[in-house]
Amino acid sequence: MPHLVQGDDYFGAGTPPDPYVFAEHVNYFAGFHRLCEELGVDPDQRRSVHFGDHLLDVVTVSDAVSLHFRPPPPEVYEAPLAWRLSSPEGPLGDVTWRGGRELDVRTGPQLAALVRQHVAKALAEPASGLVLDIAMAQLERASAGAVKAVRLPRPEKDASSGDAAAPSETGAPPEAVARLAARAFRGSFFPALGVGLVGAALATATIVASPAEGFDGRAWFLLAVAFLLFVVGTTWAIAAFARWKANASVAKHGGPKA
Repeated sequence: MPHLVQGDDYFGAGTPPDPYVFAEHVNYFAGFHRLCEELGVDPDQRRSVHFGDHLLDVVTVSDAVSLHFRPPPPEVYEAPLAWRLSSPEGPLGDVTWRGGRELDVRTGPQLAALVRQHVAKALAEPASGLVLDIAMAQLERASAGAVKAVRLPRPEKDASSGDAAAPSETGAPPEAVARLAARAFRGSFFPALGVGLVGAALATATIVASPAEGFDGRAWFLLAVAFLLFVVGTTWAIAAFARWKANASVAKHGGPKA
């Protein structure tokens, strides 16, 4: 996130009657951590206090000084929520959450799949707009700066259908797909490879420790477990590698546009 500008990105003096408030285009949690870093305070020291009718986040600087932030009200995170995806090269598309696990990702197919994988945990029950907004704010770091998500003003309802107006659809630059694909590959391939190696190591240890005259019941059981671990780990690793190769091909050749 770039340097925050007071009067454009945030407002207020950081006091209880005039707390820091972030502009609508700044994700609260990303902005909170960024402003704390710029002010030289530890964001992990955050605590919540009531001031009048408002719940404020407070970070203590010293015994005599504390900084106060006003988070958005809960209704801000009610469905529907929408985010604009972009990269240094230009716009990528839009993401709309309509409640529950219903997520409409309008971008290139490969990037859409990777975005869904990134927010899968946030969409798990119970679905929460707040948790999903935090996950979308972390998308820029997860993609090494290739993809940025900015929450949009609440989508207008179409008077005839009652549905949120559909955002425009666009393709995704190959660089964005490649970086997210590489991160997804590391997150699945190496754990899978580890499971397979554990199975192979268990089988080797069982064979070495078994007597020369043959395997007993315990040895056969350990060999069965080792074989199962090896098969599961190998299959998982092959699937992860195949997904990475498909996305790497898109990054290299450009791929189809949505």
